[in-house]
Amino acid sequence: MKTGHFLLSYVAPERFQITEFRQALQAMTTHSPVSLIAIDEAHCVSEWGHDFRTAYLNLGRITRDHCQSAGVTPPLVALTGTASKIVLKDVQRELEIQDFDAIITPESFDRQELQFQVFACESELKTQQVEGILTRLPTYFGLDRHTFFSPRGTDTHAGLVFCPHVNGSYGVVEVADEIRRALRVSADVYSGKAPKHEGKAQWADKKRTTAARFKRDRVPTLVCTKAFGMGIDKPNIRYTIHLGLPASIESFYQEAGRAGRDRRPAECSIVVSNDDPRRTRVLLSPDTSLEDIAQIVEHTSWDDSDDIIRALFFHVRSFRGVSAEVADVELMLDELGDIRSRRRVSVSYRKKQWQTAGDDYSDQKQRAEKALHRLVVIGVVDDYTINYASREFSIRIAGATQDDIASTFGRYVRAYQSKLGAELEAQARSIQAPDNRAYATAVAQLLVQFIYEHVELARRRSLSEMLQAASTAVGKGEELRRRILEYLQHTEWDERLEEVRNSAAGGLDVLGPILDELSSPNEAAALRGA
Repeated sequence: MKTGHFLLSYVAPERFQITEFRQALQAMTTHSPVSLIAIDEAHCVSEWGHDFRTAYLNLGRITRDHCQSAGVTPPLVALTGTASKIVLKDVQRELEIQDFDAIITPESFDRQELQFQVFACESELKTQQVEGILTRLPTYFGLDRHTFFSPRGTDTHAGLVFCPHVNGSYGVVEVADEIRRALRVSADVYSGKAPKHEGKAQWADKKRTTAARFKRDRVPTLVCTKAFGMGIDKPNIRYTIHLGLPASIESFYQEAGRAGRDRRPAECSIVVSNDDPRRTRVLLSPDTSLEDIAQIVEHTSWDDSDDIIRALFFHVRSFRGVSAEVADVELMLDELGDIRSRRRVSVSYRKKQWQTAGDDYSDQKQRAEKALHRLVVIGVVDDYTINYASREFSIRIAGATQDDIASTFGRYVRAYQSKLGAELEAQARSIQAPDNRAYATAVAQLLVQFIYEHVELARRRSLSEMLQAASTAVGKGEELRRRILEYLQHTEWDERLEEVRNSAAGGLDVLGPILDELSSPNEAAALRGA
């Protein structure tokens, strides 16, 4: 790479935070300019950046800084097959793509070759329901059972069974075992995290082998987590089955969209379990606090869990609460020491303070790095790199004044909404603090509150929309298609809703006339989707 030998380099986001890689990049750009930065599967900036891969949130800043050549910054393009407007807004903000008309979308997101099926059942019957779907599929495609489930080169009817996690009931290992036992078909397992009793290195090798076997049509059925749902361009995937409720409509469409890439018919099924609708209404209500949700999830036994509890189990681990995250920022500030002067400092994430019960070093790193990223956003920290061998961050402190911190914070929020940015910057400037550390903590609290109000709450809303779309489409696949398209399509209502969002009077002044223009249920449905 240093010599400029490669025309195209595929790079993981985390690699940009390794000093040696940055040095190689710098050596290359002195003689071979980077002509384009392309961020593929860009919805992950929003969906994964705020969860467990903080490196995604740094991509816009770091790639521009380190791909410059002779003072010229290469253009940045972010690519995704499916992203709702709220995800696009988040991606734009985090990647700092704010040019006029920066968003380019297709006229239609519709994929007519995909046929949708939604099935509802109790959680304890999920595996049997999946077996029923797999038993029915050969007839749907006009083949006998042996032919359908046999490897036949490019004529193989490959399929993906998406599971919510790795181990235990509804996990990839147990579901694959059940499919093999009940249907006598060959099924491999793929997950990002190693299953129990598998070493990390051993599992990494096994994953590569599994992916190659599936790609080369040696095994027709792959039972996987969403770790396999990204960047797969295998033309002959004829079906997908989601064993649980996906986290959002775009997540479902992204994963189901692995099927039918050759534009021939494919079937995409979801098996939904909403075992306690009353509990679900409480969990997905915007009026329910995150702390209350965490309590309900924690005190619900595995036997009493359903799709919503299982989805929110991961949600409350990613979003631990405003007070917990602000406390982590304070821990990081303690590690940094004096933040008034520009200097470098090393911070280890091996320390017990970053550990939660049952965590390993990767969990500790996520927790510490998220706190560190908050300090980048408000301008306390300029930049940082990670040494994975010594498990520590090398951090460059910005030496920011209180005025600098308020301005940087305001600029970040303004990228989301100009009026809100001005309000929160004014709020930050009004904070009376005895020193820069106390001031940084107070502004970090404003930032974390903003993220919880505009990202965490939106995540719950996305899960609610997915549940509603799936529930109304049980036995009516075309209804799910309609819901997906209303959610993703850009329509005449988008600009009108921007007027509502940017209104200085709270939006109700603009909303009335918009509602008056509705003349049919179809228009109302399109407005709701927007």
